[in-house]
Amino acid sequence: MYVIISARETGIEKRFAANNELDKNILHMSEHSIALQHRNNSKEVQVGPAMPCERKPMRYGHSEGHTDVCFDEHGKYIVTCGSDGDVRIWESLDDDDPKSINVGEKAYSVALRGGKLVTAVSNNTVQIHTFPDGDPDGILTRFTTNANHVAFNSSGTRVAAGSSDFMIKVIEVTDSSQQKTLRGHDAPVLSVTFDPWDEYVASSSCDGSVAVWSIDEQTQVANWTVLQKSSDVSNAKSLCRLAWQGSGKLLAVPVDTTVQLYERDSWTHVGTLSDDLLTQVINVVVWSPCGKFLAAGTIGGTLSVWDVEAKLCIERQKHERGYTVSGMAWHPAGGQIAYTDTEGCLGLLDGVCASSSSSSSTTTKSSTAAESKEQNGYDDLFDEDDGGLLDECRSVSAAEDDDDDDPMPSARKPRNRGNVLDDDENSRDTGSVKADHFALDDGESDVFPAPAPPAAAAAAPRPVYEGPMPTAPQGAFQPGSTPAHLMHRFMVWNSVGIVRSYNDEQDNAIDVEFHDTAVHHAMHLTNTLEHSMADLSQEAVLLACEGTDELASKLQCLHFSSWDTSKEWIVDLPKGEDVRAMCSGRGWAAAATSATLVRLFSIGGVQREIFSLPGPVVCMSGHGDQLLIVYHRGTGFDGDQALGVQLLQLGPKRKQILQGEALPLSRKAHLSWLGFSAEGTPCAVDSEGVVRMLNRSLGNTWTPVCDTRESCKSRSDHYWVIGVQENPQQLRCIPCKGSVFPPTLPRPAVAVLPFRLPFCQTSTEKGQMESWKEERTRSLEDNEMSLPSIVAAYTSILSGLGEDPQRQGLLKTPYRAATAMQYFTKGYQEKIVDVLNDAIFDEDHDEMVIVKDIDMFSMCEHHLVPIFGRVHIGYLPNKRVLGLSKLARIVEIYSRRLQVQERLTKQIAVAITEALRPAGVGVVVEAT
Repeated sequence: MYVIISARETGIEKRFAANNELDKNILHMSEHSIALQHRNNSKEVQVGPAMPCERKPMRYGHSEGHTDVCFDEHGKYIVTCGSDGDVRIWESLDDDDPKSINVGEKAYSVALRGGKLVTAVSNNTVQIHTFPDGDPDGILTRFTTNANHVAFNSSGTRVAAGSSDFMIKVIEVTDSSQQKTLRGHDAPVLSVTFDPWDEYVASSSCDGSVAVWSIDEQTQVANWTVLQKSSDVSNAKSLCRLAWQGSGKLLAVPVDTTVQLYERDSWTHVGTLSDDLLTQVINVVVWSPCGKFLAAGTIGGTLSVWDVEAKLCIERQKHERGYTVSGMAWHPAGGQIAYTDTEGCLGLLDGVCASSSSSSSTTTKSSTAAESKEQNGYDDLFDEDDGGLLDECRSVSAAEDDDDDDPMPSARKPRNRGNVLDDDENSRDTGSVKADHFALDDGESDVFPAPAPPAAAAAAPRPVYEGPMPTAPQGAFQPGSTPAHLMHRFMVWNSVGIVRSYNDEQDNAIDVEFHDTAVHHAMHLTNTLEHSMADLSQEAVLLACEGTDELASKLQCLHFSSWDTSKEWIVDLPKGEDVRAMCSGRGWAAAATSATLVRLFSIGGVQREIFSLPGPVVCMSGHGDQLLIVYHRGTGFDGDQALGVQLLQLGPKRKQILQGEALPLSRKAHLSWLGFSAEGTPCAVDSEGVVRMLNRSLGNTWTPVCDTRESCKSRSDHYWVIGVQENPQQLRCIPCKGSVFPPTLPRPAVAVLPFRLPFCQTSTEKGQMESWKEERTRSLEDNEMSLPSIVAAYTSILSGLGEDPQRQGLLKTPYRAATAMQYFTKGYQEKIVDVLNDAIFDEDHDEMVIVKDIDMFSMCEHHLVPIFGRVHIGYLPNKRVLGLSKLARIVEIYSRRLQVQERLTKQIAVAITEALRPAGVGVVVEAT
């Protein structure tokens, strides 16, 4: 005979074989559990508990790939790591601005204990950072291949790490030289875990074995071949994340769709946790803090929780998208389970521990009640629960009384009086209350508990108003550089060349490579001063390092274009003052320091100017005679940065163009790149991928010209900007698949993205017209800014020809030639949208319109020689015509630029086509 006992709320069903002569009685039923009493042997069987936990919506945390998660000891923070190389510190799942720490190119595992954050990183190292500040605290150990998993012991004094070179290392945190190496696996190590008593380390491997090691003796004490073999971690069927019970009694090993339990010391198999509905391979397991429950995550996204003593699956949850669960952690207080998946998302099961505690207390009460009722011969089966029901009613009434005294009733949670017994219900006897609580049907073998009245909610605490939280200011950085903690990194990548840094066991050096070898040959420098910043121009390489307790911060310049033998100079900053940012231009170098000072040097090393910034510097950039500085102008709030920008002209006519105006960024974004276009226009890129350019023709406003995120195929992809051009309108950037920064090897390929302004309704004809008119032009202010550099260029030309630019007849020649060149190329200063404004008319005319013999003057872009000719234009209108004089203006705009005849012809035809959408266009250019 079988008896089916069901928990209606969860649908959990179990069958128990029983003899017909045994008298079965229900001891206790609630929404959490069902207890069964056998009269003859007083043995209790519990089905449940049914845990009403809540699965919170997933949050994007990292790029696509493997992730890991853990809690801090107090459960205040959730810490995750991912294949993007970042460790993120979340105050809660709803934290919209988690703190991010970049630890490398990829992070495979994270562990936290005693204010120390340990990560297994793709550069074959195990790194340690302070927590929660995230400051680098050194390298704990190195392997010959990637470290796959790390774990702390219970006291936080040791770290165990397993790697793909088959080795396991146990390292002392306070003295990393004290290491013990465990050898015996024949394939990469999948996971490691410490015995809570700190005597053993358990590990799993791709060789199919699970081993237990004695730390002191460095030998295996147990080994079970229970896993499927594989050649590498990436090919493993499961990560087989082991977990040791908090008491140290049991070791949980995920094997296929089950969890095998092994007993300490005897190392014998003592049990199996399984579930008929679990059909996918288990990837990771984790114990509850009380040691009574075990949670598991599978490669198919199923999350299960077992009552270990009863060996019953008491909770099942499904990942909202069915992705592989790669990391799990149980909150130290037992209330939550955090988990991550292979798509970089973070999730949370809430209310797990509360249910567990409730079910545990329910089981205890049931056992006590069972003994009492057995002795009393079951005179009154439900008397044990009467007092609890009445106490529940009293507590609810008291909570309502407290609510009535709340001085802020509008802010508290609404009361649900349906949960409280009314006057009629209070007058009922105990038996009727019990009848509502439990529906019993004599002679039936199926028992279904009626829904229990919900417990009364405690009085809501009075809300405390919290204003917007201040945003942590972003640190200083060099545009075009990758993070300084990387062993191989780009110190700068710009339009002149590339500076790379190598800092490993074999070499600590800097390589300088020029895009144009005519500027200078490549250089290899020994980095004896531990330089961490660099900038590169057509004249010099600028290097800087921060100071130490013994040495001052230094600024070093390698002036390779110097005409004499003095090609290098070094400046020591005052004690306590460090270089935070630097850049160079034509004939000058600048450094911003921790003392909020900007120091200007000549390219020969003479300090010429010094001035103060209103706040800490973020970054700097130089181009010709222009110096662009971004700094913190105040404290940002609600995730936004408060940045100011200054633009200075350092030529003969020195002036400040931007005087500390706010630098616009995307919502909750930070600045990621700063520089100039090839034509000399200031540009900025934020962490959301939005590129903005300074528009001097509109009152020094910043115009968004491109959003690189629109070109990304995945949300984990990024574009790393290295340059901007206005003619043609395009960005030069490096695609980063699944990461923010590119690797140094292999050398990344440069991609080109066109400008794309964020116009509305670009699919409509109106939007397409607006998009066609998005061309940026050179303003009068740009002319004024670029004139000195053109004058200097003509002066150099005269010198190169063997002339004396200071000769009386040539004194003003460079200036005249520069202004003439700007006049000949004034087409860059005009926009089609301005020319065609109010000159397009709707007319029912479909006969050909022809305008012949339009005089044209241009300059050949190959030799800078004049081009003279005539242009003939004809088009078939399509209900729209253009003023005849405007056709000549279109020709002038495109001809007064550096041109070739073929492109000029095409540009005129495209402009007319985009403006009128005619049935046809013909353009003929006759020029010599």
